[in-house]
This record gives sequence, C-alpha cells and structure tokens, in this order.
Amino acid sequence: LAATRYAERQESRKVLGFPVLLDNDVMHLCADHSCITKQEAYLAMGRIKYSEYCIATPETARKFGLTLRDLPVGSGVNAVIVTSDKRIVMMETSALVDFPNRTDVPAGVYSGGHPFEMMRREIREEVGLYADELIGMRMLGLSIHFADRVGHILTFFADTALYSLRVEERARHAEDSWEGRIFSEDCDEYAMHAALEDFGRTNNSKMSSG
Repeated sequence: LAATRYAERQESRKVLGFPVLLDNDVMHLCADHSCITKQEAYLAMGRIKYSEYCIATPETARKFGLTLRDLPVGSGVNAVIVTSDKRIVMMETSALVDFPNRTDVPAGVYSGGHPFEMMRREIREEVGLYADELIGMRMLGLSIHFADRVGHILTFFADTALYSLRVEERARHAEDSWEGRIFSEDCDEYAMHAALEDFGRTNNSKMSSG
C-alpha cells in the first residue's frame, strides 16, 4: 500500500511540476517504551520509510479494519518561537507541501539524530534562524496527532532576541522558504484565537471559490 500510494503521489507531483518526494527514513516512536519526566526524556525510537509514514491515517485504519496501534506511526517536531516584541512565529503552508494552505508553527518530520538538533535544523531551514539566535530552547512535551496523519509530535519552545519583522525578513531567504510564508501573531491568547479564526474563514472562502 505504501509503495503504491508513494508512486501515485510522485506521478501527480511530476505532472504539476512540484518537487520530487524523497522516501527517506522517518523515526518511529514507541510510546509504550518511552518515558518523559520533568528533567529528562527517554525515547524508544525505530525507523520507517516516509512512504509508510504517509499511509498512517485514520482512513487507512478504517479501510483495512485496523486500530491506530497497527499503523506505522512516524514522529515529527515543531516549535513555538517567541520574538523579542512578544509575537509567535507562524507559517502558512504553500501548495507544494503535503498539507497546503494551513496555519502552523515551524515543523518537520523527525528523521533521526538528537531531537534538539533536529528542531534547530528545521528552524534554520524554514525560518532562517541559527542555533545561537534561539534562547532557552526546551522541550514542552510529546503529543499524539490524529487528524490527517497519525504521529507523535515533540514540541519545543524558544525565545529569540530578534524582532518579528526581522524574523520574517530572514525567513524570506531561508533554504526551505518554498514550504510556506512565515509571519507572526500577538502572543496574547485572545488575539491569537481571533487571528486563527480569521485565517480559517479566509481559507474556507478561498477553497469554496476554487
């Protein structure tokens, strides 16, 4: 199933002129054998292919009568980055990624190595910020994602001394700037909720008119 789906996606992306998907290794986290404490995280990890990770969906489970535990669950990383003017760095994903036109924080597939180093690399590639520009990076915890693709997400937090406009400028020249548009929103809870609701209405309107 993974090989067939992967071949179909490659062909469709080729027709559309999108970048080729690489079937690289993705880390699989075994939650039953992992443990997170206030001071340390012990993660039991294995490897699966990205093509296998892509079929780890609730739809696949329903189609084949499987439970979510039967799926080849991959792992990802994301980060909440707060600028010096107290704004959260966000991303509106482009049409070239798996889940286009969505609002998210900088994120990526966990492909191995130290989780902190993996997250720093994703931030550098997507936002253009380097490790020495991230202050007090720490892991907030581990979550399980069930929406479109089943996976475990390691979430990190970091401050930066740069202002939001400077971060957005850097992101326009980042290595993976094609993955989406970096912008920022006020850290205030109510302001953030209002911004996300407004984005959702705008995005739904675009989809309806399309």
